[in-house]
Amino acid sequence: MSAPVAIVTGAAAGLGAAIAERLAEDFGALLLLDIEETALADTAARLESLGVDRCPLGR
Repeated sequence: MSAPVAIVTGAAAGLGAAIAERLAEDFGALLLLDIEETALADTAARLESLGVDRCPLGR
């Protein structure tokens, strides 16, 4: 059975990034979405350093 995946929109900064960080505590993987690709990559890298599997998408 696969681990659950959380989908977070607006994950590049602000509330979306905070929600992604909080969900990272409960989910083994996150699907991150935002139109700000550079900021999204920064958020994804920060979460990856916490041990979260992630699949960031730009648009």
